[in-house]
Amino acid sequence: MKRFAIMMLLLLAAISSEARSTAEKCVALSNELSERWERPVPCYCGNELSNLEVTPPRGLRLSAVCGLRDSSDRWIDLEKEKASLDHYDRYGGMPDGEIYLSGQIKLTGSAGMEPSDSGDLSFAIECDMPPEPAFLRRFCEFKLGSDADYKKLGGPKPSDEEGMKCWSANVTLKIVDPIVSLGETDSAGTYPRNIVVLRKTKPVFSKCYQ
Repeated sequence: MKRFAIMMLLLLAAISSEARSTAEKCVALSNELSERWERPVPCYCGNELSNLEVTPPRGLRLSAVCGLRDSSDRWIDLEKEKASLDHYDRYGGMPDGEIYLSGQIKLTGSAGMEPSDSGDLSFAIECDMPPEPAFLRRFCEFKLGSDADYKKLGGPKPSDEEGMKCWSANVTLKIVDPIVSLGETDSAGTYPRNIVVLRKTKPVFSKCYQ
């Protein structure tokens, strides 16, 4: 009986510690985004996410939501309101915001630098999905672009001096801890916080167009 009581105390302490850690991470995210956006940005983590309907791919789980807002740019208070990222509203829209996920998924598709004014590194898979759950459609294409991404994929970065060389390669990637930025801006998209290249072919080069 005494051993059981000790085990329960240890379990409760671990849960309490995890709750504090989650709260601290949420505050840190809020502070970071508030500084970047130059206005206070609310973040929700842990049990505060129970009012949000969202279906991530298997292997990923929701860890935080920041700056969730409706079509009028009003903050959505997940402590008091329900919201959905799986279903479009009657106007065909859904909330904007930053969605943080933890975990990893393995996908096979094409990665490379796409033809554009600046060259955009991305990774895409063949995606034939029903309209809903809408959130799953955010995992058909991923935005890359760090120095580490170029190095891992083995293709050159854009260079005005050498001329713009677009390229593509067939790859299998492990996508780790992605962030989904929802909105109508150019920065919207799905960003892996890390990628692990499991398989890749040699890059195939083609002429870029402007």
